[in-house]
Amino acid sequence: MEHWFPILQTLARKLALWFGALFLACSLLAAVDLLLFLKPTRVPLMISAVVCTALWYAIKGWLDYQQKRKNIVSCQGPGGELAQKATLHALQELEEVEVGSDADAEFINAEQCFAGARYSQAAQYCQKSLDVFSSLPAQLNLSVALLNTSEFKHAEEVLNMGLRRAQREQLSDFVAAFQTNIGVLHMRLGRLEEALQTYGEALEQYRQLEDERGQADVQLNSGNVRVSQGDWGKARDLYEAALAAYRRLGSKLGQANALGGLGNMHAYQGQLGRALNLHRDALKIHEDFANPLGKANALTNIGNVHFRNEAPDDALQSYEAALALHRQLADLLGEATARGNVGNVHFKQGRLEEALQTYEKTHAMHKRIGNLMGRANVMTNIGSVLARQRQGDQALEALQQARILYQEIGAKTRGAEVVEKIIARLQKRKNKRSS
Repeated sequence: MEHWFPILQTLARKLALWFGALFLACSLLAAVDLLLFLKPTRVPLMISAVVCTALWYAIKGWLDYQQKRKNIVSCQGPGGELAQKATLHALQELEEVEVGSDADAEFINAEQCFAGARYSQAAQYCQKSLDVFSSLPAQLNLSVALLNTSEFKHAEEVLNMGLRRAQREQLSDFVAAFQTNIGVLHMRLGRLEEALQTYGEALEQYRQLEDERGQADVQLNSGNVRVSQGDWGKARDLYEAALAAYRRLGSKLGQANALGGLGNMHAYQGQLGRALNLHRDALKIHEDFANPLGKANALTNIGNVHFRNEAPDDALQSYEAALALHRQLADLLGEATARGNVGNVHFKQGRLEEALQTYEKTHAMHKRIGNLMGRANVMTNIGSVLARQRQGDQALEALQQARILYQEIGAKTRGAEVVEKIIARLQKRKNKRSS
């Protein structure tokens, strides 16, 4: 029955608007002598509009109340992933934590920072809450803040400790939440098989808990892994299953990220018009509930479609807007990705030295983060620039480094395909010169 409430809420809102519009129309038309017969319909229409509006507010209040009583909720993670975050209710349920205590106050400060997408500050307040009292909710939320600021090494320590504790205390909802966030970490660092394995463990936990929201989050995140592995069939199934669940649950955040995943899939298949529409739909949702991290990801996706559609100026505009947001959020991984995309535009426009300098800075950022996939993609781009500049030996060296990284990751992306093609072409050219 719980799944019907979001649908009923949407229906009540639409009916309220519809009855309100009919009431206004009949009131205006009834002023005409020939249409006086419409006058008696005004009162029933007005009553219907008021009842539907009241029903909408009642359902909204109930859903808000239920949301506050949950221990774990979805939140925007890095890229197109969804992470798991604990609620204030989860902390205040603990016997050891009193409402108004220092641990509680610092947790509330962190929640306010999360609401404003100030992830660096959120991490500081979560740590302060943990310093007062070591709680799983604060530990889980610290992991989210660290993931969203690309502090992956610290995030891994926090996540592993939290998972062991949740397993020891047999708290299944927290076990699933920590596993999901560990999967996000693996995905961001290019550990694709580890990500899939961890997501599989989390999915089993969510199924046992009958938590459809958690299952949808894992399906969405697993779809992103499948994309990196080049398995678009499985990715599509996962995205569509997640999107259907989010629509049943009324999760706008989930819908936006699922639409983004489907948009990337359509772009890969050359359906650029459909992809652009999906990414714009996702962007509007992110803008509507002020989700700057999701907005930055949607802008990047839109830029990618423009880039593939031979519109470099439009692509650059989207990439630079995404870059500004990632800098504002102190999201080093997002900034590196956006910077690399700007380099791609420079490359396409023939500005090779600018592209090369941008790629080298981007590679240094990915190396600092420990992001193998990012490094592989950038080394591919560096090799491509060097090949264009007729620096064959240096290009081969860069591309072979990229190949090793792709093989280590197990990625079967477009970048991995490009590496093999350029290496083959350069080696053929080199062999001709030698003979």
